[in-house]
Amino acid sequence: MFRMRSYRDAFVLSTQEAALISIVDIGVALATLFLFRVAFLDGYGFILLIESAGLLLLGGGLGFAGQPSVRRIVSLTSIANRRGAEGPSNGKGSEKQNDVRASFYMLTGLLLFLESGLLAVLVGSAH
Repeated sequence: MFRMRSYRDAFVLSTQEAALISIVDIGVALATLFLFRVAFLDGYGFILLIESAGLLLLGGGLGFAGQPSVRRIVSLTSIANRRGAEGPSNGKGSEKQNDVRASFYMLTGLLLFLESGLLAVLVGSAH
């Protein structure tokens, strides 16, 4: 598996992930067209919005959980620390790695959101 080491890696992987998700969503939108008689572009846009919202929430949660103050609160209340077990390293490297992972999910969600917004504008201007 390719590890994200920088924000540039996260951006490249986010773009690839958004393209892959879009391709899969086209298949799902076609299935909803044939099974439920939902208009293709309506179903496709709705699926993109749901996925983008989920990815943005996931990225925001990762970003929030990676903040040093939140990690300190979690370490004070975790059961593992009460038993004296060592937790994960809280060094600068883990902070950056967490930020890069959070930015990956947020960028992917943002790309999908922008795609659904562009789709809505194009469909709205066609009517």
